[in-house]
Amino acid sequence: MDLEKDNGFNLNQKDWFENLSKEEREEIETGLQQAEANEFVEHEEVMKRFSKYKAEKNGLRRK
Repeated sequence: MDLEKDNGFNLNQKDWFENLSKEEREEIETGLQQAEANEFVEHEEVMKRFSKYKAEKNGLRRK
């Protein structure tokens, strides 16, 4: 069985995380810590909050 072929993995490729800057890695770590501490907003709430910007972009206004 060819693990790389069957699962779409390239075992010789560097981890994408290693290609990030120190600041980007720190931001991801902070986000993971916040999620573990339940300090986050649900996806649905985010979409609701930002729907007004999409509406404005499309020429509509919502309150």
